[in-house]
Amino acid sequence: MSPSTSEFRSSLIGAWSLTSYRAEPLPGQPGDILYPMTKDASGIIMYTPDGYMSAQLMTPGCPLFKDGDLSGGTQEELAAVGRNYLAYSGPFVVKEDENGRPVLNHSMEVSSFPNWLGNTQVRVAKLEGDRLTLSTEGPIVINGKLMNPILEWKKKQLQPSRL
Repeated sequence: MSPSTSEFRSSLIGAWSLTSYRAEPLPGQPGDILYPMTKDASGIIMYTPDGYMSAQLMTPGCPLFKDGDLSGGTQEELAAVGRNYLAYSGPFVVKEDENGRPVLNHSMEVSSFPNWLGNTQVRVAKLEGDRLTLSTEGPIVINGKLMNPILEWKKKQLQPSRL
């Protein structure tokens, strides 16, 4: 039985840690599963009670900027950051599909990928306990190929020592 829209939305609230980001070939198409930000990709996605979300993903191990200037960086350093970081934030809405299942929409008010600015994208979401799986409604281009991205998240729990 699917959770109600309000139950689903309520379960999303909080911070989630990325456990896996992979891109699968389209059904019936040749190709291997890709890990666009390596198998060790890290990230956080957050949903707030007032209806905003923020997703941040990165490839681990990006070298430090040599000059240490927040507004600095060589062309190569800046290019490496651009290739190894994806972020977007904006409102989110949970709606109900024709079968009564919750559907998650992410709107991009800001995005490190400029093609997404101003977009609202449907996320196919599956929530099981403290695990959240998100994918896009249809394939997207990753590394020059149409692929189905699948991101798996685990709900973060604030440690009492950090309160």
